[in-house]
Amino acid sequence: MAKYEIKDQSELNRELEKLTTSTAGHADVFNALFGALLNNDAYLDKQADITIAFDEQTSKVCLKRGDEVFSSAIIEDGIVASLIAVSALEEALYGQTVTLASVSSGETQEAVFSEDGVCSFRVRYTGEYTLNCGAAEEETVKVKELGTVYDVSMSTIPKSTINVSTEESELYGVAVTLTGENGIVYEDVFSDTGTCTFKVRTLGTYTLRYAGEEISVKVAEHGASYDVAAEITRIASVNVSTTDAELYGKTVTCTDGTESLTGTFSASGTCS
Repeated sequence: MAKYEIKDQSELNRELEKLTTSTAGHADVFNALFGALLNNDAYLDKQADITIAFDEQTSKVCLKRGDEVFSSAIIEDGIVASLIAVSALEEALYGQTVTLASVSSGETQEAVFSEDGVCSFRVRYTGEYTLNCGAAEEETVKVKELGTVYDVSMSTIPKSTINVSTEESELYGVAVTLTGENGIVYEDVFSDTGTCTFKVRTLGTYTLRYAGEEISVKVAEHGASYDVAAEITRIASVNVSTTDAELYGKTVTCTDGTESLTGTFSASGTCS
């Protein structure tokens, strides 16, 4: 007897086809509907297994499904939250008030840098937040997942801007990473106009990566702007063939005056 396939779906399926008097009374129609309902039940049953527990290995409160720890969690009034940990890079900021604002709702929180130059905020919603403190540059934090910690540093030293643009339409929507010499990785995505922007404070050489390509960017001055053009490397193929059997197995050299490539004629008289 055939059985329904239980899929590992990531969310509840709320769009089910409504049957009408003109719907065909066929097993394929009912199987699709019953299968969707059964998989929704399986998803809800899986979510019901989630518990809040203390993870002894990390000494943090966490979310568990059975014995599996799948997310560290910060719990505030019984609600999973994220922590934004802020550190001041200059002593001049110690004791100053830091304001955190939600870009979407406009709601704000305030904290004061301690004598060690640290403060923190707890947020209950994903989204984009801004941080402001006196003469320090505004910082932006993107909270993508609740239950995680986001580290941010604030400084009066102006950031440098790396503007990346491309005329390659196939790169629109493609992920871009920028890696500094200190190992910190910044992430962005090419917009539908082929642009993305990174702001960095540390001087040095950064590596820009996208779609298998790699570009080095040297940031030599604070507050400066650097423009980078992103392109796709395209390789042209040169196919050579011969009907002269005496050339089979012979070496062929292709050169453009600056670079030479070699190949060998195959037993069928071709190379590329």
